[in-house]
Amino acid sequence: MKITKPKDGELILDIGCGPGKQIFKIKESYPTTKIIGLDKTLSSLKLIENFCNEKSFFDVSTVNGNLDDLNKLLENFTDFNLIFSSFALYYSENFEKLIPDIKSKLDPNGRFFCCGPIKGNNGELITFQQSIPDSSFEDVKYKMKDEILPVIEKTFKTVTIEYLENPIVFPDVQSVMNYWTSSWLYEEKIENQFFEKLKLFFKNNDCFTTTKKIIGILGND
Repeated sequence: MKITKPKDGELILDIGCGPGKQIFKIKESYPTTKIIGLDKTLSSLKLIENFCNEKSFFDVSTVNGNLDDLNKLLENFTDFNLIFSSFALYYSENFEKLIPDIKSKLDPNGRFFCCGPIKGNNGELITFQQSIPDSSFEDVKYKMKDEILPVIEKTFKTVTIEYLENPIVFPDVQSVMNYWTSSWLYEEKIENQFFEKLKLFFKNNDCFTTTKKIIGILGND
């Protein structure tokens, strides 16, 4: 979150907050921030509430709903200092509406940050998967750079972009399987073939590495 530069006392919105990983990081470093987490999954919001109670994190609240209903769900808010969305914004069905809606919820000096995968993300793992003859996996179109970035550039006067590459190193077969089966890459029909191919791979290699490729976009006026 360095690019967003949170400050104590700010009012912050996390769109697509999930179980609150980013919320907790901010509260640990900036305890007087006020944060609202928006997510459509009630069980994730309940985890946030329970954790905040345990840690005595005050001024954290949650809103249940779809990110495309932002205006309706937060109709009384127009003064957020920071709105961010990590690995969630691309689930929107209407970027052209959502991003101006987000801007309307910021105070005049507020900023908006979002991040997500770009082409080449998990490239090594995808190549490995596609080498299995029965795999029907086709790489998807990554929306962050091709669809979301142009709308942000049209909506905000100042746009800052950061690229991040983060290699993930797996020491054994099971660690790769855990990652793959819990990701959107997973194909149940080739699970056994994937497992057997991994076992062969680790007979000749000490680790398996795949690279996360991410874009971070900051917009402000």
